[in-house]
Amino acid sequence: MEAVSILLILFTAMPIYAQDPGDLYSSMWDKGVAVILYQDQFGTGWWVDRTHLVTAAHVVDFQSNARVIVMHGDYEARGTAIYVNQLHDIAVIRVDREPTYQYIWSLSRKDPEKALKIFVIGYPYELYKIVGDMKRMSTVPRVAQGIVAWVHSDKKIFEFQAATDSGNSGGPIVDEDGNVVGVVSFALRGNVAVLYYGTSVSAVKEALDRLGIRYRVGLASPEIAFDTSQPILIAALTGVFAALLTVIILVPVMVRRPWARP
Repeated sequence: MEAVSILLILFTAMPIYAQDPGDLYSSMWDKGVAVILYQDQFGTGWWVDRTHLVTAAHVVDFQSNARVIVMHGDYEARGTAIYVNQLHDIAVIRVDREPTYQYIWSLSRKDPEKALKIFVIGYPYELYKIVGDMKRMSTVPRVAQGIVAWVHSDKKIFEFQAATDSGNSGGPIVDEDGNVVGVVSFALRGNVAVLYYGTSVSAVKEALDRLGIRYRVGLASPEIAFDTSQPILIAALTGVFAALLTVIILVPVMVRRPWARP
């Protein structure tokens, strides 16, 4: 019985952040994005904390203090663009009301590299044409899978192979561990193909650092960068220490009681 107790305590005391490695996509990610409505256009935004989202600057026409509507299902709030960077096509939106539930993304420890497998999540215009209702559409974002094809580190941009369209702008580009590696930015049409580009996550970090907004870094990735100021890390460490302490206390009890009946 003591052995069973130890296992139960260990599993309940240690928080889990990543989905099963066999799962390609986590349904929780759907709650990490929202529709950003600005005048007669819309794009995709994604949560970095309870009251801030990141999107592409062109979604708000590069306008500082632009007023937007943020929507995901029954949640609808007014938001303001508190940061706009035209060079890197990044905007940060602050909402006036927290949602009841949301998924807050972790940022990748480093910028994407060639051949990295990625997911692009968001709301292409075709999705709106099919669903026919913005509120309903906001609960079922589309995901496309692809790879990083090319990187320009100096300009903080990269090309990715995963089809996107108007409405995807500003959406998160994430790795297989669920860490954001970039933001959907623009597309270039060639003679025989359309090439899609994103802004690297380091540009997002610079924006959030400048605003003093705390964010999670790589909590699900093999290479972990810890921010000890964040409650989620403290909870994780507390769970680990509690589990270890339980083993230290209970294992000797089992050793001293070999006669105990099961």
